[in-house]
Amino acid sequence: MKILIIFYIIFLFNMSARNLYSDEIKIDQEKYIYITELNETYIDMKNLCKIIEERFKIKTQLLKTFSDVEFALNRKRYQYYAPEILKKLLIYIPRNGIRLLGLLDKDIYDNGLNFVF
Repeated sequence: MKILIIFYIIFLFNMSARNLYSDEIKIDQEKYIYITELNETYIDMKNLCKIIEERFKIKTQLLKTFSDVEFALNRKRYQYYAPEILKKLLIYIPRNGIRLLGLLDKDIYDNGLNFVF
């Protein structure tokens, strides 16, 4: 029997592609943690937003991005290359976002790492 291991992968990264402390963003502008589901993860996204808001005292908002990550599949490893997914996610980052939390139900990796959480 083949055992299929599925990792819920969470990307919580600093949005270095955009300097959030620059004059481009007004100080009084409301900031959010944006949450996106990159494929069907069976997670209650509204409940996750509520938990994050209560725990971290910051507003969250669901963000629609892409749902097909097959472009990042390494067919030799049967894993998805995380930097390719992150690169594609960067174009979806709203200006008032302080973080982007991406949920993915796939086994991903980066060079030098067997898996990424």
